[in-house]
Amino acid sequence: MPESCQEGFGSAQAFRISSGSRSIDVTDLDLPVLLQFVSDKAEGERLKALGQVRVVMFSDDDL
Repeated sequence: MPESCQEGFGSAQAFRISSGSRSIDVTDLDLPVLLQFVSDKAEGERLKALGQVRVVMFSDDDL
């Protein structure tokens, strides 16, 4: 997580996780949710694909 985002993480109420055209909204950001976006990639491609995943934080439930 970028240092500039760490302060806002504590007040985040929801997250939008996206990669390409795929997007999901969650209330808890945890590793299994992130790994869903790379589970279909070959073993040598997962870390690079994870770097393409975008996470947007929301301070309320308004997604």
